[in-house]
Amino acid sequence: MEFALVGSVLMVALFGILSTGLLLWTEGGLQSAATAAARCGALASPLCTNVTQYAVTQAQNWVTSGIIGTGNVSVSANATSCNGATGTFEVVTITCPFWSSLPPPLSGITLKVKGCYPT
Repeated sequence: MEFALVGSVLMVALFGILSTGLLLWTEGGLQSAATAAARCGALASPLCTNVTQYAVTQAQNWVTSGIIGTGNVSVSANATSCNGATGTFEVVTITCPFWSSLPPPLSGITLKVKGCYPT
């Protein structure tokens, strides 16, 4: 009886910790993909003639396959500011609704990350 009471609370706490960790891991991977794509586009690397597809490929390599598509990536080649800095930047923004189906309180979360690189 005691384990039933304590075990249920323990399972909810464990699920919450794992879900939050996975969410933060996903956000970090998407941030890395956005930053790498912005850098690749700004340097006009022959590896990424299509910056949007490069960002999708990087996200699949670092996070998980199928987490985003080309419709979740926006590229701004000549942005005049980024995160408070002024100048000319290549900006890649990734929006990921992957975790929106989780139970509360994590439900409805859409991750949005932005990577910048000066041109």
